[in-house]
Amino acid sequence: MKIRILLALLLLSFTVKAQDGEEEAKSQQRITKFPLFTTDYFYYPKADFKTDNNKGNVTVNEWRTSLQFAVPIRERKTYLFNKIDYCLFNFDTSMETMDMSMNETYHSVAYTIGLIKVLPKNWTLSVNFIPTMASDFNESLSSDDFVYQLAAMAVKRTKKNSQIGFGLAYTSNLSSV
Repeated sequence: MKIRILLALLLLSFTVKAQDGEEEAKSQQRITKFPLFTTDYFYYPKADFKTDNNKGNVTVNEWRTSLQFAVPIRERKTYLFNKIDYCLFNFDTSMETMDMSMNETYHSVAYTIGLIKVLPKNWTLSVNFIPTMASDFNESLSSDDFVYQLAAMAVKRTKKNSQIGFGLAYTSNLSSV
């Protein structure tokens, strides 16, 4: 049986503030704050490309929106994290030599449920399960349109404005090499 574990994420995260008020300097501030609702649009304008025997262009745009919140289970100790994420991805490409063009649109919906546990000595442990549906909806949904991810991460606050972490992740869509 193939084990599909992806060892990843030796994460270093730093946040630096230019100025601190006297009150802020006395207490340890949260480094990461996540927004309740986000929506983003990315547009990558037409870019020309050239290969040995062909040339063409490609345009890409992406719209992503998410809603996330953490519910305290034990105040300041344990939180239940929830997030729903929708993404619409579109790319348009054409190749002059082959007189070919292609326009593809993909949708994905992901739900994240996780547990965040605050541990002693400035450690935090988080575990997340993320089922995702991703499809172009040109055909009926199949098992290939579903991806499952599981991630665990431990983070240690090293100083007031810095932290270091590491983690493990598993994904169901690693193909055999």
